[in-house]
Amino acid sequence: MEKIIAILVTYNPDIKKLNAAIASITHQVDQIIIIDNHSKSLSGVRINDQKKIIEKLDSNMGIAFAQNIGISRAIKHNADYVFFMDQDSVFDGYTVKTLLQNHKRLSGKDNIKVGVVGVAYKDTNNKFVNHIWRDNGHKIEKILFTPQDSIVEVDFSISSGSLFATNVFDTVGLMDAGLFIDLVDIEWGLRAQNYGYKNFQVNQCIMQHTIGEKKINLFGRRISVHNPIRNYYLIRNSIILFKRKNLNRRWRMHFFKRTFLFFPVYSLFVEERKKRIHYMLKGFWDGFIIVRDISKHKKLFFIRI
Repeated sequence: MEKIIAILVTYNPDIKKLNAAIASITHQVDQIIIIDNHSKSLSGVRINDQKKIIEKLDSNMGIAFAQNIGISRAIKHNADYVFFMDQDSVFDGYTVKTLLQNHKRLSGKDNIKVGVVGVAYKDTNNKFVNHIWRDNGHKIEKILFTPQDSIVEVDFSISSGSLFATNVFDTVGLMDAGLFIDLVDIEWGLRAQNYGYKNFQVNQCIMQHTIGEKKINLFGRRISVHNPIRNYYLIRNSIILFKRKNLNRRWRMHFFKRTFLFFPVYSLFVEERKKRIHYMLKGFWDGFIIVRDISKHKKLFFIRI
């Protein structure tokens, strides 16, 4: 019997939403490891004591660092699989079972090494199911959600609602803690592809998930609006990944071009423009002066959410 441990990273959560997330997954996994990024309080969190492991960090170290701690703890507790979840994600009752079945089925096929198997998600801000961005060999294309396709190959899976076999980290490595928060899941998915792994989205499973604080419609596109400080990480991490020559070339150019879309959008069409411009310029600068080995430049990571 496979042992599955959920890894839940928290930071100043809405307790009501957090309890809903926990309730939706408790019966689907063997344990839940909560890594808390120095929240003000977790008072009121409801979870079965026999299933929970809570580790509180001394400061907000970012989602990737916390996920890595969770992975290490899960491996020490003999987990065969880990399931990532966010503090506001709610899952159907068959999610983990369905992901596991698909992971095992795909892994049993010749010439398929499975990196991650994840869910589709419906954004609570607008009730739309996510589309997929994927390299088609010529460009990064947008593929609309089609429920008729029960499972599709993707370049990456969004972090929340993703299932990994723990042995995949031996080859691909852990999450890139230096990225702190944004593009962590994309970077890992592309890195896994470099090692010959394939990633999948199971459209049978649709989680309720919140992307950003709200959505705005701009020139026919739905754009997520986050806290201004997230603009720093979006710009900085896009530049960092653009500079990584080991990543897919078309994705690298996608990261670079999107920075020039972010600047006009977040400086002209959303609130707190001056603050966003400051963070984006800082992110652009830090992204270009940081070398590939982020660990050598820890002094630059002074911005905390």
